[in-house]
Amino acid sequence: MGMTPEGVVNGNISHLELAMEAGINLKNLRVNLFKFHIEKIAGISLVFEGPGFITSILNGVAGMLTPTIEELIPEKGDEIVKGILESKISELNKVICEKLNDC
Repeated sequence: MGMTPEGVVNGNISHLELAMEAGINLKNLRVNLFKFHIEKIAGISLVFEGPGFITSILNGVAGMLTPTIEELIPEKGDEIVKGILESKISELNKVICEKLNDC
């Protein structure tokens, strides 16, 4: 399934449009595979934390160096967004279920 500016693929709303409806801007959604790999292997975070100007510069540079989903795998963009949305919806449903004691 490809992404279209109209957001419609084969008569259905595309995942790109769904993501935009959910407030996710694909241009700003960054996928840092190196960070993901390191976190999975070592259990550490490569996001710089702490107050100050230097920290914000480091995080800004890290963000600029990571490719967007569309640049990484254009033909899989919809699937990735769908996965992200399904994951977030699943997390939200779990929290609601636990809060209401209605699982």
